[in-house]
Amino acid sequence: MAKLTAEIMEGDEESDLTSIFIKVCGLNLKDYYKDDRILTRRIFEDNFDKIMEIVENRSSRRKVYLVLGYFVLLTGSFLPDDLRTKIIDAANWGHEKGLWEEKFIRERKFYLKDLQNKIRAHKPGVILHLVRLKNANDEDFTEGVIGIDQFWDYIDSGRIYSIKHINLDSCNLTEIPTPVFDLKLLETFSFENNKLSKIPPRIGDLRSLKRLYLNRNQLKTLPTNLIHLESLEVLSLEKNFFKALPSFIIELKSLKKLYLRNNFIFEIPNFLQKYQIITVV
Repeated sequence: MAKLTAEIMEGDEESDLTSIFIKVCGLNLKDYYKDDRILTRRIFEDNFDKIMEIVENRSSRRKVYLVLGYFVLLTGSFLPDDLRTKIIDAANWGHEKGLWEEKFIRERKFYLKDLQNKIRAHKPGVILHLVRLKNANDEDFTEGVIGIDQFWDYIDSGRIYSIKHINLDSCNLTEIPTPVFDLKLLETFSFENNKLSKIPPRIGDLRSLKRLYLNRNQLKTLPTNLIHLESLEVLSLEKNFFKALPSFIIELKSLKKLYLRNNFIFEIPNFLQKYQIITVV
């Protein structure tokens, strides 16, 4: 399989290991891919010895440690210190230098560093997610901000107002930082894997916004001010708590993709069915 991204879990071996780990845990692979939340800390820890047998029996273990690190973060499982060290070492860029096409190098370095940092910070019972870059070309690095620390650095320096892309995924935030709503040039805003339960009405101030990612939060409703996002092309709301969508969503004239998987919506609302530009996956 050709590499489409440089993400930690992208690739044939990574896919194969995922399948093996999930089956060892007694889960159905199709169900896991539908909603990975079925793999809990308890299930993963109960089968940890079996998983480690697989790890130890692999002739080449570096990628196995990367995949193992991903699952430890996903489930919040206990991580022995010696294994933490091995995962951190496996994510060292030096092991992969010269193996990637030029267009993937910065992206891959970012993903490896993200995994290292989160494995270092990992505590049992705390679920952490890896950041997923939304513009994996130069825009993520030259016109974007990634992470809450860099965000506040850009606020303090005043550089934030020229930024077009912000990724605050996996920052354990309960609300969107207020300065975001003053960014008139913002085109991409990603706030996945946080604890947001309500979208502020000021979301409508982001008139240049084209892509809004709010997967894995605690959302149940959308504010009516969303209709002011006349440039919005992508709205991703996967793994929230929506039971229905308000009909005003059809007023988003530029919308091309709407992602709703793993909510409590069991069929496409009638008011969306006639809009072929809307895709619910």
